[in-house]
Amino acid sequence: MASAGTGLPGKTLPWADWHEWLRCYQGLSGQSVKEKLEAVSLVDLWRIRGRVPVAVDITGMVLQIMCHDPYFTPETTAQVSLDELQQLYSLAVIRLCNGVIDTEQKGLVAQSQDSIARRIGFPTWLVELRHEATHGSTLPTIHVLRMAAESILRYLDKNYWSRQYAQLDAHGVFAMTQPDADNGDVRLPRGASEDQCMLLRKKLAALGHGVGVTEAVKYFTSSLSKVASTDDIREMLLNVTQNVTPATERGASVVDVLAGALEFLEVKRPGLGRGLARSLLERVDDTAEGKRSMQWFEALFRRSAMSGAKE
Repeated sequence: MASAGTGLPGKTLPWADWHEWLRCYQGLSGQSVKEKLEAVSLVDLWRIRGRVPVAVDITGMVLQIMCHDPYFTPETTAQVSLDELQQLYSLAVIRLCNGVIDTEQKGLVAQSQDSIARRIGFPTWLVELRHEATHGSTLPTIHVLRMAAESILRYLDKNYWSRQYAQLDAHGVFAMTQPDADNGDVRLPRGASEDQCMLLRKKLAALGHGVGVTEAVKYFTSSLSKVASTDDIREMLLNVTQNVTPATERGASVVDVLAGALEFLEVKRPGLGRGLARSLLERVDDTAEGKRSMQWFEALFRRSAMSGAKE
């Protein structure tokens, strides 16, 4: 997606650094409305600083609309009419197509928008929807526009956000660490650790939706092997367990991923499983979170993922 502006560090970009970009990505992918709106505010700030990539601009625009749409956000207090939502969603579709399709016109002879969309892998039905929103006697229905909003976010995540992260990670942009004075180990900055946790949870959320257990295990192993501190790895795995209950079909798959990753990581990180077991047991109490910690301990113990956990 060339028009999305996937430049590497060295180009003038509106975010202060790539960790700020990653914090925005984390917020836009967050579970709560508060996280999403904070990330949208960051996109607003970037717009003031300078020109933002089309993908960033439209992601922020669409999420802001969805946060004010009672269909996606029942708890919203925003007073936005159905007509206004139709207009806002239609504008997002038009701006995305303008930013992606129109900038792909090459040569002296103009290509059809449909042919350009097919060439670059852009959803052709969004091009048709743009035509309807621009030239139709009425705007597309709210039902179709809401589907379009979800499709836009999926497309932008696949073709900009996830791709940009992988490119930056390959260049070591997120490998910055700082020494921890207490144990002499190398610890991740807090923001970077939270960013990594978000990406791990994102991979788990895709289980059964194009991502298999084996692929997820490889991703976890590869990502966590780059973390210098064993304590950081343990905390990141704990973070994952706080968000998924293992006693579900999806939870069982997540257990397979964590158990598989631990098996590989233990080779170079002896005691990691024991440390994770101890941390889980320390969190056990009568609260929902405490009970979940016990479920995770038992699930991973049954998989023999925690060598020496009985000791």
